[in-house]
Amino acid sequence: MSLAALLNEQPGQKVSHELGFKTHSTERILPWVPDWKRWQAMMAWLSKKRATGDVSHFWLSYLPKMLATIPHLRVICLEREAEETVRSLVESSGSKNQYSEELAPGEFRTKRAECFPKYRLPKVDAVRAYWTEYYERAAELERRHPLRFCVMPTAALNTKAGQAAILDFVGIETHVYRVGLRLNATPKEIAA
Repeated sequence: MSLAALLNEQPGQKVSHELGFKTHSTERILPWVPDWKRWQAMMAWLSKKRATGDVSHFWLSYLPKMLATIPHLRVICLEREAEETVRSLVESSGSKNQYSEELAPGEFRTKRAECFPKYRLPKVDAVRAYWTEYYERAAELERRHPLRFCVMPTAALNTKAGQAAILDFVGIETHVYRVGLRLNATPKEIAA
């Protein structure tokens, strides 16, 4: 179960995943360094689509302003264990490196590279630095906005109690649960 899938199961919700990036134009991604003109275009697109939300990592840099200007905004930030995340991102990306300032021989970037910060580190260390920076920023947002920003383990998607906590936090009163689907399970969880 993904966060977007869970939210879309709820009555009246229409949540996109990465602004439809995988099925639409690459122009619907937001860079790590805020581009407020593009942000306004994304917000207009969501409004036009009558979307109630979007699930993507690239919102993080925009959330301080969004939380200050959108009073009803509620944000769930899912967190997976650091080393499992690093291993997964490194293995699944092959020769693609979205995180290092300088590419090693044989590495390449895609247009999505602008969604990620760049570090003066080799790929594995850069991915680890990204994870650390991302969740440090998330923890600060949670500290400043505890009623509107919440970090939860990704595993919360796999239980009724976890799904209830997510849905309660975002203010959805009638819950439709989908448990037993382990789409976000780590290999270690599947083996257990």
